[in-house]
Parts: sequence; C-alpha cells; structure tokens
Amino acid sequence: MSHTIESPRTVRFLVIGRTKATEFLPVVAFLQSLVAEDSQSQYSESLSVDSERMARRNFQPDMIVVLQSHPDEFDECDVQYLISEYPLSRLVCCYGTWCESIRRTRHAWPLACCVPIRNTICRIKQDLQAIHSQQNPLPLTASRTESFEYTAKENTES
Repeated sequence: MSHTIESPRTVRFLVIGRTKATEFLPVVAFLQSLVAEDSQSQYSESLSVDSERMARRNFQPDMIVVLQSHPDEFDECDVQYLISEYPLSRLVCCYGTWCESIRRTRHAWPLACCVPIRNTICRIKQDLQAIHSQQNPLPLTASRTESFEYTAKENTES
C-alpha cells in the first residue's frame, strides 16, 4: 500500500540540522515539496538557540525533523529541552551514515524517534498519514520491539 499524502491543512515543520549536507538533500527536498509557500515551517542549523527563539514566537510545529550528521552533534540537555518544549509534535531524528552505531553507546534521542537516513522519508510519510488521520504517534517511550514493528509496518505497506 503506497501512502499518498493528502494535506487537508498545512503541516508545520521544524527542521534542525545541516540542511545543505549532501546526504540530507533528498530528505530536505522531500520536506520542501510538502510545504506551501506560505508555510510557517522553520529551518535551523542548531538546536539550543533556535528552540528557545521558536518557543518565544509560540511556534508549534506538527513535526520536528532533526538531521544528525555526527554522533555528538546534539547535547542531551538540548534534546530534552526540545522534547519538553514541543510535547505534541512528532519527532524524527534522521541520522546520517556517521551515526549508524550511535544507539549502542549514546542515548540522547529516544529510540522511537531515531531513523537511519535510508528510512527517513518512509517514516515521515507514515507520520504524516497518522497526523492527517489523527492517529496516535509512536510514543517516545516505545521499546525497541515496538519501534521495529512500527517501522516494519510501513516497510511492508510501501
């Protein structure tokens, strides 16, 4: 089953990370194809300063997509601040090739939101379908098994 994204309303994205990095260009292009010109979506290179600025503007994104290039790019305190500041936003941490093994030794991001770059577009489509149909997201506290089942469900339907 292929997911077609029909947008009854504009989805607001907050994209954090190196949007010009070559490995993330397909993800960024996909996100840009989804947003209207009058979109309230925001793009930011860093997490700490910009999350505070967004909060002051009362910006509430529907989905936050973080592009992580290397393992220690984002501090755990900043990650927790982001999660607490936007508790209703879907969160996807797209990690690049240098981060393939970070789940073994680093735990700044909840397991449920971590997606390798090769699966990120499918995950975003899956989460957008859930937003539009008002389904519950995969909880950030989901176990490794629950995260795998959620991702596997999308991969078998695509």
